Amino acid sequence: MDEGRFLGISLGMYIAFVIDVFLWIIHGINIQDYNVISANSVTLVLASAILSYKIRYR
Repeated sequence: MDEGRFLGISLGMYIAFVIDVFLWIIHGINIQDYNVISANSVTLVLASAILSYKIRYR
């Protein structure tokens, strides 16, 4: 992966975003809304992949 592609991504912003999506999943579990759970689960997987690349290539 080209390291330059991730230079413009803020590490702090992605950490906050991943935490936020995780909290939405917890909220979806609490209200038993499977649409909220599934949508945020997909988002969490993709955002976590981006976060791992950001940490790996910083």
